[in-house]
Amino acid sequence: MSQAHCQGILDDHMRNSNWKELVGIVKTLLRKYKRANKGIDNTKVPFKELTRSLDTSRVNGWEEDEEKVMKE
Repeated sequence: MSQAHCQGILDDHMRNSNWKELVGIVKTLLRKYKRANKGIDNTKVPFKELTRSLDTSRVNGWEEDEEKVMKE
């Protein structure tokens, strides 16, 4: 095989790999989205318990900081 032929084969393999990744990305992203939502549901109760156990002035400060950052 010549250098050009080897390069052509490698290019074909990479194009095929990229095409398979592009075609499968929707399924992958949907699976990750569902898993993330499930994780959020699983952490709501412990988060609320933690928030209740902390000093309210500190929590309010953190929430204000979060609002400032989200507006930027």
